[in-house]
Amino acid sequence: GRPAKAAPFVVQWLHPLSAESDPILELSSTQNRSSVIQRPLSHFRYLSAIGFYVARQIEFERLLKMAFESGSEIPLLNGKYYLWEPGGGIQIWVKVKDRVVLGCTPHYSGEGVMKARIQGFYARPEEISVTEGAFLGTALPADGESAGFPLVVDMPGFESTASRIVPPQTVTVQIAAFAREMTCFPTVEAFAQWQRTTKNTPVSESFVFEETPLMGNASGGPAPAEALITAQVLKAGLQINPITQQNFIALVVRTPDGSTIDVVANSQAASGELLAGGIIQGTFWLSGTILGTVSSPETQSQTINSKAPMLSRLTGWARGGS
Repeated sequence: GRPAKAAPFVVQWLHPLSAESDPILELSSTQNRSSVIQRPLSHFRYLSAIGFYVARQIEFERLLKMAFESGSEIPLLNGKYYLWEPGGGIQIWVKVKDRVVLGCTPHYSGEGVMKARIQGFYARPEEISVTEGAFLGTALPADGESAGFPLVVDMPGFESTASRIVPPQTVTVQIAAFAREMTCFPTVEAFAQWQRTTKNTPVSESFVFEETPLMGNASGGPAPAEALITAQVLKAGLQINPITQQNFIALVVRTPDGSTIDVVANSQAASGELLAGGIIQGTFWLSGTILGTVSSPETQSQTINSKAPMLSRLTGWARGGS
C-alpha cells in the first residue's frame, strides 16, 4: 500500500490579535486546521526586508511549507525549530510543537560582529513580539575608546540559545537591523548639510532605543527591540532572494562603539542616495544571534533595573505579565 502522508501543519497563534486598521491574516477552519486564527499582517512586515512579501494567507502558508520541507531541525525539550537558509544570508525560523506552528521569525546572517555583555534573557509574550524572547545587555567598545550603550535584541531560536548560555557573560553577537524606514545620504558632508538645514543636533553615529531598554515597559517587560540608528555605511549592495527573485538592500554599518551590524531593507523602506561611505538614519527592528562566548559566566549575577524577569537558564523561565 501507499505510505501514509504526514499530517499537515496547523497554523496556530497562542494569542490572536486583530486591529481595525490592519490587514488580517486569517487562516480559515478546514478539516486539517484549527478554528479560525487571526493575526495582523503587519506582524510579518519584516519578511519583506529579506525579499519575502507576505500579503495574503496563501503566501504565508507557502512560506511555512517551504521552511518545513527544506529547513534543518533543531530539537528542543518540548518541540523543535526548523531553520531554513535558502541562501543570501536569509534565515527563516519556524517553531513547531506537536505539528502545530507556534511562530515564524526572519533573520539575516551577515558580516556584522559586535561584542556585548549579556545580562539576561527575557521571554516575551507572543502577542506583542516578532520573536519568543530577547537578550538584554550592553554593547562593548570594539576600539577600547568609544562608549558602550545598552542593548535589547530579539532572538530567533530563542529557546535553544537561552538553554545553553548562562548570563552574565561576554559574547560576540551578529545583529541584523530590519528597516522600518531609512533615509540615505551619499556622503558625510551631505548628511551634515541636511542636519544644518533641519537644525538637528549634529551627530554622525547614534544608537537610541525608542524606549529605555533595561526598564520595564507597559507590557511588564523590557522595551521592544526597536531603535533609531544613525550610522556610516561600510558596505552597500543588493542581495537577491533566491526563492522569490526579489532584490533587497543589504548593508554593513558601523555603530557608535566601533562595532559593525548588518542592515536589511526593502526598496520601499529606503529613500535618498545610498553609497558606501555615506550615512543612513532610520528606525529598525533588531534581530540577533550569539556567535560565541568570550568570557566564562560570573558567579554573581548582575541585577537589571527592570520589572521583567531575567533568565539565567531556560529552567523556570517566565513570561512577562504572568
